[in-house]
Parts: sequence; C-alpha cells; structure tokens
Amino acid sequence: MRPHVALPVTLLLLALSVTVGLAACGDDGGSDGELTCDPTERPVVLVHGLLAASDTWQRQALRFRANGYCDTHVVALDWNTFAQDGAEAQLDALVDATLAATGATQVDLVGHSAGGGLGYRYLADPVRAAKVAHYVHCASGQTDPPAPAGPAGAPVPTLNL
Repeated sequence: MRPHVALPVTLLLLALSVTVGLAACGDDGGSDGELTCDPTERPVVLVHGLLAASDTWQRQALRFRANGYCDTHVVALDWNTFAQDGAEAQLDALVDATLAATGATQVDLVGHSAGGGLGYRYLADPVRAAKVAHYVHCASGQTDPPAPAGPAGAPVPTLNL
C-alpha cells in the first residue's frame, strides 16, 4: 500500500471498529452503567499492615465491588500500627458495625503484615473468632499456630500466604 493511502485507510478501519464496537454495546434494557451488587455476599474486612492506611486496600476493594460486592460489604480498618493497644477492640467494633450494616452473621477477614498479626490476636478470642468465616493471612511473620484457634477450638479456615 502506498504511504499516502495507508494513514487514511488505517484511520477509516479504526473509526469502523470503534463504531461497530459501540453498536455492539447497544441498549439491552440492562442497567444504566452502574454496577449491581449482591447483598447476600459475605462481607470482607481488610486490615492493612505496618506504616499503611486503609486506602492501601482501595484497588482490592474496587475488584470486590466490580465482582458484585456491595459497598457496605467491603470495608477496611484504619488503625495505628505504632500504638497497637486496643487494636483488637477497634477491629471488633468494625466487624460488629459491618455485621449490623449488612445483616450478615460472619465476615471474611484479610490481614496483611502487621494486620496479619492483629488478625491472629483478634481470632484468639473465641467470641470474636465466631464472627469470622474465613481468614486470609498475607505476608506476616505470625505463623504459629498455622491457623487461629477459632471458636470452641475449631480452627478458622485460614489461607496463609
């Protein structure tokens, strides 16, 4: 193809592909572009690590929301990793608030780094552990025991990464 013809042909093909692509996305009677969510999904509580903040989890929260989780069902604890006294109570308050807001009976808990250590300490209390269905333990030195004890000595199902 001659150079002076190649650019217009390329632009024409690009315009045609965009037009066809947009036509394929025509009105199907579905939503107005807003994501829908499933309020029956188990809520997820995310706990950040050392020197971080709850916004550390923003991208992961967006992924959950894009996969059908409601805004109320994906929450992150913002806690001071230098002053950890009372952190378990702070996490417990967030879990309780999340359960109340969603009507769920349990949450899935994710702890990263120092948040993983907090997760283990939180789950050491059987009353608190009963509120957690699954635990994901990411990049934390806490590995003993391999899974938190959980309620009535039954370990909380744990993925230790």
